[in-house]
Formats: sequence, structure tokens, C-alpha cells
Amino acid sequence: RGRVSFEGMLVDRLGGVTLNGNLQDAAVTLFGQQLNETSASWYLARTSAGQGRAAFRELYGKVHGGTATTQAQLQFDRQQAQYQVATSIQNVQLASWLESWQSRNPAPDDQSVGPRREKPSDVRGVMDAQLHLAGVVNNPASRTGGGRVEIRDGYIYKLPIFLAILNVLDITIPNNDVLSEAHGQFYVTGNTARLTDIAVTGESLSLVGTGTMSLHDQSVDLTLVNAGAGRLARVPVLAELWEGASRELVELHVTGPVSQPMVRASPIRGVTDEFKKLFQKRKPKRTLQAVNP
Repeated sequence: RGRVSFEGMLVDRLGGVTLNGNLQDAAVTLFGQQLNETSASWYLARTSAGQGRAAFRELYGKVHGGTATTQAQLQFDRQQAQYQVATSIQNVQLASWLESWQSRNPAPDDQSVGPRREKPSDVRGVMDAQLHLAGVVNNPASRTGGGRVEIRDGYIYKLPIFLAILNVLDITIPNNDVLSEAHGQFYVTGNTARLTDIAVTGESLSLVGTGTMSLHDQSVDLTLVNAGAGRLARVPVLAELWEGASRELVELHVTGPVSQPMVRASPIRGVTDEFKKLFQKRKPKRTLQAVNP
């Protein structure tokens, strides 16, 4: 919704359309999130046979206290349309984003199992993310892409997935001792996102791991290692200490919907090459001041 301007040929001599213009002061829904005060340049070219291309260049807008910059392209004929989208968001307020996400993904009716679904006000942080996707419109199985998410200055231990982990580990977190930083990469194929380089750190806990997430029902299958109280995140030469430290570590298996995950813990019997790579050639993380609730 908004104001659009354009110039070009509505119908050229061959029966096609060629237009370009600008979008101003618009409200745009992108991946289920509404962008406000949006502006962009755009173009549309279509032949009389129904083949063509449409694109938004530098679609810029405000979202949840931050900003989003997007480029999108649609190539189409009379049978189908293929899309390519690349978007980057900066300084998004995590609480606002979670409130929007929960309104579109209500929790299951049965709330008797698992940790309480926290209100967005119980969680804080600033989120940056990058995402690129390509596929065929109305064909989720054709999706391919990936991206990265990073949360900083956070207060995120009350997210259901972390509450479930803390409950299994029997850890009590004081108000001034929170998980403050998280990041991870993901790769999308169809309805599945493969998660890699997951790292969540704070004064009370450090978790690293990999896994998958279903884009259909937001269920996860994660394998995480509890590295304990941020200790390993601060050691410069992690690879040399890994074998000894692994005797103290716990492997966590997290499954089910992110709103009500189930967590199983087991001692690490052996260190896999995959988890060794998580600690090799990794620079020490910058220590951030925790945000009090």
C-alpha cells in the first residue's frame, strides 16, 4: 500500500508493456513482516506473449525499530513465476519481532508440557540478519537459499528453547547473569533450514552446535554442546584444550516445536570432527555487558 509513480509504454507496438518508476510512503509485507515508510525504484517489462520480468531495486523500509533493505526480482511466463529475493535487516528489536512472529504462529493448545511460552517483553536484544531466497512462486519445495542471524546486547534466556535447556541442566540464572549474544548460519532447501555454526554465549552458559528446522511447523532437531559458563568462548587456543575439556561437556538434543521443545542431555563419550571444527580457528568472542530485566 502506498503511492506509486511510473513512466513508459502501457502498450507498445508489439503489444507488450515497459514501465519503470518509484514506490513511496508504502507499507509492504515481506516474509510475513510489515515494512513501513517504504521507498523503492521498480520496473516491469512484459511481452504480448505473457513473458517478462519485474523487479524492486533498493526496497528500503523500517521494521520493528530497525531498517530493512531488499532487492527482489520476478521472472515469469503464462505458466509460472520464478523469484529471487535478497534482504538485510539491521538493529531490529527482538521483542517486537517475537510479538509479530507469535501472532502468526500461535502456540499449541496443550500448554501442559514444556516451559511456559514467554511474553515478548520477557526477552530483549538487537537483531541483524541477512537472507537470500530463490524459487518458484507457490512451490515451497523449490526454495533454495540461506543467510545469517546475529543477536547482541540480549536478554534471551527466557526464550522457551533456552528455558528447557536450563531446566535439564538444572541451572538457576540470577537476574544479572544472562545469555547476551547469539549467532548462526542457515541454508534453506525446500521446507527445511539446515542450521550451522550455532553459538549462544553469556556469563552463565555457552552453547554451540548444529541442526535443522522445519519451515512448515517451526519444529527443530538440534544437537548442542554445553561448553559451560562462557569459559571456552574466552580461551584463545580452543583446539588444544578440546580433548580435555570434552570430559566435562554435555551434549543436548533439542527436538519439537520451538515454542515447546523437548531436551535430552547426555555426557559426551567422544568428540566428533564436526564439533571440533566449531572450536578451531575461531576468534575469541567480544564480551558484552548483560542487560538487566
